[in-house]
Amino acid sequence: DQMCRAESFPINGQELSHKKGMSSRVFHFALVFVMMALAKIIFEVKDAPHPKWMKNFKKSLNFSGCDCDNGHLGLQRNSVMDDESKFKNFVERIPLASNASSSCMHHYDPSSPKLLRKEVVSVLHHPREQKIVIHFHKSTRRICKIPRILGRLSGPYLSLIDWEHQSYMYLNGSKQTGGTIDFIVGRYHLPTGGKYFVEIIGLLCNDLRFETDFNDFRSLCLENPSCHRLTARGSHIIVSPEYPSFMKRKSRLGYWKWVGDTDPVPLYTRHQGNPMICNIDDVKASSCKEATSLDRFDPYEFEWKVPVLEKWTSSNHQNESGARAPDQNIHRTTICLVGMSHSGTIRSHMRFLLSRYNMSDLVNVLTVSLERPGFMTKKLANLIKTTCSATLVASGQWAAAGARFENVENGNNVPDAKALNSTLLRLYNDTLYGRSDVDDVRVVQKWGNATTFPMYEQEMQHAVSILKESNISFSLRQIHYNALGYRHTRCDRIQDHRWPPIIDGYNEIIRKIASIHNVPFFDSRDIVDSLWDSALDYSHYNNKVGVAESLWFLMKMLEI
Repeated sequence: DQMCRAESFPINGQELSHKKGMSSRVFHFALVFVMMALAKIIFEVKDAPHPKWMKNFKKSLNFSGCDCDNGHLGLQRNSVMDDESKFKNFVERIPLASNASSSCMHHYDPSSPKLLRKEVVSVLHHPREQKIVIHFHKSTRRICKIPRILGRLSGPYLSLIDWEHQSYMYLNGSKQTGGTIDFIVGRYHLPTGGKYFVEIIGLLCNDLRFETDFNDFRSLCLENPSCHRLTARGSHIIVSPEYPSFMKRKSRLGYWKWVGDTDPVPLYTRHQGNPMICNIDDVKASSCKEATSLDRFDPYEFEWKVPVLEKWTSSNHQNESGARAPDQNIHRTTICLVGMSHSGTIRSHMRFLLSRYNMSDLVNVLTVSLERPGFMTKKLANLIKTTCSATLVASGQWAAAGARFENVENGNNVPDAKALNSTLLRLYNDTLYGRSDVDDVRVVQKWGNATTFPMYEQEMQHAVSILKESNISFSLRQIHYNALGYRHTRCDRIQDHRWPPIIDGYNEIIRKIASIHNVPFFDSRDIVDSLWDSALDYSHYNNKVGVAESLWFLMKMLEI
């Protein structure tokens, strides 16, 4: 009953007051029948074709009022028609997750109830504008004043929801002044209509700011993934391609498409629970197994919207034994991927693809070790210049994790000059190193707090400036999301800060610097973001997501 209760909410400046109780439902049904009777009089002839808006209206009516068991509420309609005789301001209410669960506590403060979920008033879908709006309580006592959220639609295709108020560098309104955000607007882009399941999760009770100091770990914790979902299980919307705004969607590289044998099922966010809790009993173990399962991603394959890649990945071409990339004249090339383990993963995928397309004899792929952008040196840049034909740079995972090398004997950080500016530059295991292992210093990798946004911006400026001064032709790529592994969501001094919000901030900085310096930026969000939580180790895309992304990188770097 709580989920089905109608609320009062504003739409396009109008206040639609939906009163509770049976009288409200009777009034709505009476209004519907009066309008249908008027339509019948207008068209006089019983079998005369009805206009398109009337067909859509009749089709979408939900006379049961509410289908709470299936997570779907009837459309709330504004009965005002515009000059084109079409209904405007259609609104669909998406049911909220229950607040009744006693297990929804802050994992860093078990005595506190879950905050963000309790502060949501409504989640509304505006089909004509392809947007979803989350309304929060308008109260001075709100604790989650500027929430950070993430949403995904799953159905015939997948799409993340693009939310406003997500920028860290170009702040406006409440986020800039430290005020309170009463609602957040998100938009989605899909290639076709149909039934789409909606999952919206809370990431942070209060979002980061550009100047946030990541040392205060108690005030910087992700929402507990065991109960971070804001929408009810099974919630769904109906997306119609007939609305004009649908045709104005942005160009995409492609979409992950459902290819399962059944109708699409909800794709819920994968996360890892506390191993100690997961081993308490069989019930907990079963729940944890479901939360971490990778099976949910199997029924999807990537459908390219890039013509040349459609041809590369066509079944006819792949079935040709020893076929090269179609209609291309590939010259001998050495591709260098600057970064750490994620670049190594891309290298492995690229070599697999080069072998598939019989191009391994023409293209070689190396990785260039660079833990942090601030560690870029002129010597390393010179090594890149003399070795690489095409270079792709991405360094951010170590910065987000606060990773560093520490002297085993005294616990001090290894001085950059000694670790990185050695005269020895070497090639080992297909990786170019601009540093050497110093014989008299034994080091171990340590983890700490994330590099702040201002410091990361300085480091990226440093790296790009050196590469530009060395006259190297290079491109930048986005940093990958990390999924919600336990080390990322635990709230203590050893937590891993490779969170989606921090990665978003780093990518925003990279895009800005790429624009300032006129450096190409490879934005692969269309490929990786919809399945951002699919990595087996919650970090590296050693799967079909990584292969698809690497194929696009390969096409871009070979200038195909």
